[in-house]
Amino acid sequence: MANFWRVVNAVIDHSDLIIEVLDARFPEASRNSEVEKKVLRQHKQIIYVLNKSDLIRTPFKDIQLTFSPAVWVSAQKNLGTTQLRKLIRQL
Repeated sequence: MANFWRVVNAVIDHSDLIIEVLDARFPEASRNSEVEKKVLRQHKQIIYVLNKSDLIRTPFKDIQLTFSPAVWVSAQKNLGTTQLRKLIRQL
C-alpha cells in the first residue's frame, strides 16, 4: 500500500489540476477523502466528474451535491465532455 501512496503523492505533486471521477449513482460513496485532503493541502484544484450520469433518473438540477465544481458526464453516450473541457480550461 505504501507504493500506492507514493504514486498518488507524485501525481498530485506534478499536477496543476486533479480530476476525481465519481459514480453518479453513488457520488458520496465513491469519493476518496484521503486523496482529496492531500490535494487540498497542496492547494491544488479538484474537478469532480460524475460519470454514468445517463443512469440517473432524477434531473441533475434536483440533486444536491456537497462538493464543487462538478460535471455530469456519460462516457458511454458522450455527454458532458464539452462542459468538462471548458471547466478544465477555465481552471
